Amino acid sequence: MGTGYVRNDTTNNIDDEGIIDASDLDGEFDGIQAAFVNTSGHTHDGTTAEGGAVLVLGPAQDFVADSGAFFPKADSTYTLGKSGNALSNVFTDVLTLDGAAVTATAAELNTLDGVTSTTTELNLLDGVTSTTAELNILDGVTSTSTEINLLDGVTATTAELNILDGVTATTAELNVLDGITADTAELNILDGVTSTATELNLLDGVTATTAELNILDGVTSTSTELNLLDGVTSTTAELNILDGVTATTAEINILDGVTSTAAELNTLDGVTATTVELNLLDGVTATTAEINHLDGQNQGVATTDDVSFVDITATGAFTSLGIDDNATSTAITIDASENVLVNKTTSVSGGGPFQVKASGSNHCATFSNSADVRGLVFRDSADAARGSILWNTSSTSFNTSSDHRLKENVTAILNASEIVMAMQPCSYTAISDGLWYDGFLAHELQEIHPRAVTGTKDAMIDEVYEVTPATDTEEAVMGTRSVPDMQSVDYAKLTPILTAALQEALTKITDLEKRLSALEA
Repeated sequence: MGTGYVRNDTTNNIDDEGIIDASDLDGEFDGIQAAFVNTSGHTHDGTTAEGGAVLVLGPAQDFVADSGAFFPKADSTYTLGKSGNALSNVFTDVLTLDGAAVTATAAELNTLDGVTSTTTELNLLDGVTSTTAELNILDGVTSTSTEINLLDGVTATTAELNILDGVTATTAELNVLDGITADTAELNILDGVTSTATELNLLDGVTATTAELNILDGVTSTSTELNLLDGVTSTTAELNILDGVTATTAEINILDGVTSTAAELNTLDGVTATTVELNLLDGVTATTAEINHLDGQNQGVATTDDVSFVDITATGAFTSLGIDDNATSTAITIDASENVLVNKTTSVSGGGPFQVKASGSNHCATFSNSADVRGLVFRDSADAARGSILWNTSSTSFNTSSDHRLKENVTAILNASEIVMAMQPCSYTAISDGLWYDGFLAHELQEIHPRAVTGTKDAMIDEVYEVTPATDTEEAVMGTRSVPDMQSVDYAKLTPILTAALQEALTKITDLEKRLSALEA
């Protein structure tokens, strides 16, 4: 009967032709009932007193057992567990799915733990013949489906794809290599290159190394322009002469079409001038013929040092031209405003295009004429003569244009004596030198005779001045400041008034003399 069953009829009262009393039957039933309690159960293992082995199970004997297996009676008919009544754990040594034994370990199968891919997505592996080692190449890949789809239709071999090992380029950057047959070593020359396919095609057939190609780093020349170097036999040392040159393409293009021979170009052999010094020629438009005017010129007693008297400080647009006598100061300066400055480098605002400063007690200028009737002539904007300074061997004349053909509305000066009497001549000391002078205060005279005075009382004017002097490499820094606009008196214009006043006085004197003579008679 199995584990847990204890026979009560030990005397074998219940037997063929035996008498069964109530206590024997009741006790035997209690023993059978006790054998089926929940805590102990019973077995049927086919041994003595255990009963035959249970070989079928289910309401229709659905599951069958033999000496080596437990299986359903019909293939692919029954389900192990069901919805709401799932098995908790399944323990097995070997798992066979659809006739194939599963050899993956639990750790390997756990790789799918948390996978949210759909059947369609997983079916992408359907028919994949790659080995584990081959699939492990993707181990750690974070690419998206879109990024992986870039390989769709790729027929490259593993060896060919391995050329990209470690490449971080984007799809657009890799597309530049479309059709490239170069190997890894050859492609490594392009490490960090951002050129397009068109730009890289310029290098078609180039055998230069990375170091050699790096010489062209940043070059924007076209194939045609680079082809200018085709056939150049210069050595590195010879090409290194250009090392450090900052000239632009336009500046270098000055040499375009030069037919000089090596011997002619060798004229520069041994030149120690710096780039800054050579840049003094920047922007020169003179032709060879024009520059050749200096060829062999005799500078008198000038030495090599004397020839350096021309100092061009312009680095782009013209700033100034300084000419010196090989001394410490500049003798003549032509500034950016086209002012000619003698013995000074900074012009005075409103001082005119020609400004001279004397040295020490010397004269500002000395003029010598070749004929006694020649001197300086002053002309207006229409180039008409308006005055002159003439001198001869004995005197100098200061002349103002006064031809009658230049005048109209001619009238006599009236009340000149009143004007003269209103004038306030005075003596004063000049603030600049402390010396005594005789004259007028301009604003007082302006009230009486305005045509003899220029300017306005207490007027100011803006003046441009040099804040920081120019150097060989930098232009001068200029500023603006407000300074007094001084009034001036043209004393020559007082002559007509004084003459008219004197005439009036002489007329009165003559009249008085006549009256006095009449009284004395």
